[in-house]
Amino acid sequence: SDRYYSEIISTRTFADRLDTLANVRGSGIKVCCGGIVGMGEEPVDRIDMLVTLANLPEHPESVPINMLIPIAGTPLAEAKPIEPIEFVRVIALARIMMPKSHVRLSA
Repeated sequence: SDRYYSEIISTRTFADRLDTLANVRGSGIKVCCGGIVGMGEEPVDRIDMLVTLANLPEHPESVPINMLIPIAGTPLAEAKPIEPIEFVRVIALARIMMPKSHVRLSA
């Protein structure tokens, strides 16, 4: 989400990310854009991410939904995993909100 993006990414802004998506689409390249869940965000941030993608002028062709797998020694090693049903909810919302997109799952 726009609200949580800067907690994770420091090299560019959320607006920069949206501009990149528009530039990719404008160049005739198919768009793949989704997110990693379980990085300390709130449920509303997951919803906001999907709302942002669903409100693009054209839905991404591919929407990967990834679940963070915390790894020792990394900045998010202590991130509390989300409940599996929360992951399922994000996937379901993505499919409902962007029915023509390929929703892809990963960890």
